[in-house]
Amino acid sequence: MARKLVVKFSGGKLSPSMRRRKAEGACLSAAILMLILIGCAVPVRVRPATDTVLRAGVPVNQGLVYGRIVVRGWSPTVQGDYGTSVEFRNRTTGQTYIHRLNALGDFHWLLVPGNYEVTGISSGLEGVSQRAKDRGIYFSVPARAITYLGDLFVQLPSLYSNGTVNLFDDFSTATRHLYRGYPSIPRTASPAKLLFTIPGSNK
Repeated sequence: MARKLVVKFSGGKLSPSMRRRKAEGACLSAAILMLILIGCAVPVRVRPATDTVLRAGVPVNQGLVYGRIVVRGWSPTVQGDYGTSVEFRNRTTGQTYIHRLNALGDFHWLLVPGNYEVTGISSGLEGVSQRAKDRGIYFSVPARAITYLGDLFVQLPSLYSNGTVNLFDDFSTATRHLYRGYPSIPRTASPAKLLFTIPGSNK
């Protein structure tokens, strides 16, 4: 049987049934490739960690990072209603993620350990893309640790400004919010501090 197949293809002519099978195979391969490309291009939506998951501690091969991102001049209600979002990527794998912030701007992310870059912060139809200005916002996720990244205050672009991002350290307030939202985390957990890095800033 194998020999017959070899002889048939060596002649350069395929039967109608074989041509149909080849075309179907090509279409299937193209569809699979398209799905792979689409899957890589679409950011993964990151949802806040749950207290149930953290009850047994930070999962293996993950790290919990927390902090706050606030749009300056907007009330918490406006920030929540307009859906302020932050997009970031893993600098090793290239996978991108997106997270929609709550009204207070608090975030609590369970992520694969590694190095990340914030590629954009947007609210409503406007946003600040740090990457476009060659001034990134970077952070690291240590394995099996709880780490405070800092508070980012965002000024959206206007007619008079290109938009800015400033970093502040409010570790005590953010940690109180963490314990309030996740009562299963023991107070002896002692979160670490490893702030966002913004090259060229004073912070």
